[in-house]
Amino acid sequence: MKILNHKKLYKSLSDEWKKSILDKAIKKVIANFYSNEKIEITHDYDPPYDSSGQARHTYNKYKVEDYKIFSDFLEEYNGISEATYTSSCGLYWKTYKDEIEQILREENYDNCKQIIAKELNTDTDSELVQDYYDEYDNEVYDDFVFLVEYDLMDLLEEIEKDSFKNILSKYTDNAEIKPIEYLDAANNVNF
Repeated sequence: MKILNHKKLYKSLSDEWKKSILDKAIKKVIANFYSNEKIEITHDYDPPYDSSGQARHTYNKYKVEDYKIFSDFLEEYNGISEATYTSSCGLYWKTYKDEIEQILREENYDNCKQIIAKELNTDTDSELVQDYYDEYDNEVYDDFVFLVEYDLMDLLEEIEKDSFKNILSKYTDNAEIKPIEYLDAANNVNF
C-alpha cells in the first residue's frame, strides 16, 4: 500500500474548511446556552478522603449579561465528569471548553478520515482505510490529523476572545428560535 503525502493533504485544506468544523462545534456548545441550566460543583458532601465534589443544578438559566467574552461561558461546568484515577480527587468536572475541544477532535478525526478515504478512492468505513491507518498510524497523526487539530485550537483561541453577544448573534440562526429546535439544528449541521 502506498503512503499518501499527508503534509500535502494538510496544506490543501482551506481555512474555510477548518472554520466550518469550528463553526459546527461552536453551534453545538451554544445550544447548551439555550437549552441547559447552570451547573455548579459543590464540595459540601465530600468525604474527608476525596475532594471531587458533586454537580448540582442551580435551576437558573444562563444569562447573556453574565458573560463578557466567549471564553467566560466556556468556563462553565457542563455536568459531565470523568475519572482522574488520582487519590483524593477521583473526578474531574468538565467545562464547555473541554466539550468544544472534544467535539473539535472528533470532527477533525472524522473529516481527516473522509479525506484519506477519498484519496484512496474508497468509503470511509472500508477495510482499506483501516488497514491504511494501521500501517501508517504515526504519519497520519503527526503529519495530518494533529496539524489540523492545532490549527483548530488556534482558531478557537481567537474566537474565545470575541464578545459573547457577538458569538450568540453569529451562531444562533434566529433570535426567536426555541431551544430544542436550536439543539436539533446544531446536531444536524452537515458539511
